[in-house]
Amino acid sequence: MENVRNSSVSSKLSPAPPGLILASLLVWGWQTQYMLYAIIIGLLLELPLFIKWRIDFTDKDINQLADLSGVIFFYYYYLCLCELFI
Repeated sequence: MENVRNSSVSSKLSPAPPGLILASLLVWGWQTQYMLYAIIIGLLLELPLFIKWRIDFTDKDINQLADLSGVIFFYYYYLCLCELFI
């Protein structure tokens, strides 16, 4: 029984082959008439394969981003509530 556990498939997924995401988005864009959006999103998702520049976020940066998104969310929620009661 132990050999079965060791030979099972690992939980880590391998990355998609280069161009597969772009190709699938192009098919989606063709079928839904959103070809411009499909090209833009596909190129943005394939861009990390061609450039090596990365941003290293610290924990402080992530916390500040979470705080900012929370403030924006509650401000938007407040504006929606104001529209309901006017």
